[in-house]
Amino acid sequence: ASNVIAFKANGTAISGCSNVPLTLRGSNVIHIREAVCVTSFAAVGNSVITSEFAGDTYNFPAASSGLNHSVSAAP
Repeated sequence: ASNVIAFKANGTAISGCSNVPLTLRGSNVIHIREAVCVTSFAAVGNSVITSEFAGDTYNFPAASSGLNHSVSAAP
């Protein structure tokens, strides 16, 4: 599918976050689009979060660099 983002943790698709459509952010006149996915992690530890854009009519597919994310136990 085009115009979607896939979010991954350590190279593996995050459940429910593998086909997130881009939407226009508010009433922004410069057409900034965003994809949002809320999830939780079952295990404590570090993950590298990335996103991959599938491309669309005007933009080539692209991937983000990794973001280090630390998950700690709930209090």
